[in-house]
Formats: sequence, C-alpha cells, structure tokens
Amino acid sequence: MYMKLFLFCEDTGFSKKNVPLWVDICDALHKLRTHTGSVNIKDFDNQKTLSIHSDGMHFLLSLIECMDDETKIKNIQNACFSRVERPVLPVSWRRSHEVTNDFDFVTEVTRKIFITGQA
Repeated sequence: MYMKLFLFCEDTGFSKKNVPLWVDICDALHKLRTHTGSVNIKDFDNQKTLSIHSDGMHFLLSLIECMDDETKIKNIQNACFSRVERPVLPVSWRRSHEVTNDFDFVTEVTRKIFITGQA
C-alpha cells in the first residue's frame, strides 16, 4: 500500500513521511499522547485517510473516504470495533461520546488500517 504520514504537533511542528513504517506511525502517535496535534495517515490505494486529533489526553478518530467526487467522514469510537460507524459532519470536540482516552484502542485501530487498509 502506498501511504503518507502527516504529523502536526504543538511541540515539533509539521512533518511528513512518504511510505512510513509502523515505527514512524508509533512515534507520531506517542507524540499525540502528551501534546496537542493531529496525525493523518493517507492510504492512496484505498482512497482513505485516518485522521487522529488529540488535546494531549483525548483522541478523536475519523475515517475520511474519497470515492469519485464524494467524500464521507465517519467517526471511529470504541463501539466501532463492533462495526458501528456513524457519519460525522462536522467533527466536533463537544461530542464527548466520540472522544476516547484509550491509547491502546487508538493504536489498535491505526495498526489495523496500516496493515489492512480497512477500519
């Protein structure tokens, strides 16, 4: 799969990595664990982007799918792993049920998308 990793972190600024390894993604996620910022992993083969926003303690995960001229944004929450995805527009921090502080969950979702291209 052809992917790109984009990281914006209040501590380190913006960085981009073409064809990231899993270790690159883990490093980016660990920065979000203690800093405000976002990680975007763009999968060009499946036309999807995993977007993770953090305030340093809480995470909001969204899956952005681009098919033809249509863009769908779905939030990913703990319930998602029982395959519940809900459309989200716009993404909002005020919707506390969509935010998680479970870093293991964030890592698990990210790893699954990184390996399979699917959430």
